Amino acid sequence: MASPHDRLVVKAGPFVKMEAELLAPEGAGWRVQFAILDRPMEVVVSSVDLGLEAAPPPSVSIRAIPPPWDYEQLFASPDALFDPPGAVEVRPGPALLLTSGRLLGFDPTNAAFLAEDYAPYERSVAPGLYPSRVCLDVGTGCVCAVKLRFADRPVARWSVAGVPAEDHLRIASRFNTPPEAPFAYECRGFAALCDADAMTWIREHEDTLPQAVLDALADRKSRAPDQVLRLGDADPAPELLVLKAHDGSPCRSWWGEDNDGNLVALVADLYNRGYHRARARTTARNFVR
Repeated sequence: MASPHDRLVVKAGPFVKMEAELLAPEGAGWRVQFAILDRPMEVVVSSVDLGLEAAPPPSVSIRAIPPPWDYEQLFASPDALFDPPGAVEVRPGPALLLTSGRLLGFDPTNAAFLAEDYAPYERSVAPGLYPSRVCLDVGTGCVCAVKLRFADRPVARWSVAGVPAEDHLRIASRFNTPPEAPFAYECRGFAALCDADAMTWIREHEDTLPQAVLDALADRKSRAPDQVLRLGDADPAPELLVLKAHDGSPCRSWWGEDNDGNLVALVADLYNRGYHRARARTTARNFVR
């Protein structure tokens, strides 16, 4: 507990890194004294800036937006949403093993920056092996979207995947986007899904992982643009589902929930209008499910 005449270095605010002598509590902080050019100056500094109290969690009011497509229809009959017919193909994708029950999504080529500007979105799910469904743009061979289903129940509503408020504000500032805009994660050509158990290995190999992803997906003629990479030698080893997507704007993922708020599905939507050869039908846009 702080006492008068204690001396400490200010942690934040306009007097950051200056040494202060505590004089007396005042309001939500302390009246302190600084020595500036050998002359004393008294001001009131908040307890948060002094490091005596934790900063309150940031408040972010995220704007709600509807999903851009009917995702049930997208993975059942993409011709209803895209032209020309056959431009988007749906097929089974790799199964992803989730061991801890915490699913993360991020851009694997920015693995070195997950604690900075590329924080992964995350949500708890039941541990298990989950097959995926993949939408491919036939013209480019890239992934338009991937879907994991966690329960055999209909989706009642979709919500944008997000990150903690402090990460959201930092990323919005870094990319000059409005704080109220729903979270969009970077996938500059690649996206990935994995269990949280994989993060230890990823952080230990963050410098080499981008090249491993590039090597795995480099040859479109002989390799699928969606593959599971086994990370390490443990049994079971953490896995990373990597996807060759597009080189363009940030992407959004959507959690599908039932009427009780229980998680049913995840769709990582990697489609970027203007890059893939598939073109959305006008009547198919802005569908709210």
